Amino acid sequence: MNTNVELDKLGRIITAIKAYRYQTADYQNPTANESANAYLKQHLSIQDWVFWQSLRANQGDARSSEREGYPKMDGSPA
Repeated sequence: MNTNVELDKLGRIITAIKAYRYQTADYQNPTANESANAYLKQHLSIQDWVFWQSLRANQGDARSSEREGYPKMDGSPA
């Protein structure tokens, strides 16, 4: 996929998250927040929604790697 297309999708996702937070004052991590997830599903295009789900899946993989003792995504030791 073209990097510019991915950046465009990411920009729309960020805009939707900002709108959700503004409307609800809910500032929890949106990757772990089912209410935010439901909002995004309703307000994103299908293509953007699929991209958002792939980002959430990657975030989950990063969390499980940290629990298993692999280096954290920020470069610090486990």
